[in-house]
Amino acid sequence: MAAAEKMEQYKFRERPSRMKRVQAIAEHRGDNVSELIRDALKDYVRAHDHELPRDEGS
Repeated sequence: MAAAEKMEQYKFRERPSRMKRVQAIAEHRGDNVSELIRDALKDYVRAHDHELPRDEGS
């Protein structure tokens, strides 16, 4: 399976109105939306990664 096919399952949609609100808040605060999303995902993984069983070699 190609990398793009593996990532296909992770596509998501967010309501345009919410994304506009996120953009407006980020601009007001001087934040970068891409970095906010990346950091939120990293924080989520750090907080919950221990819940997944580990395969050998992971």
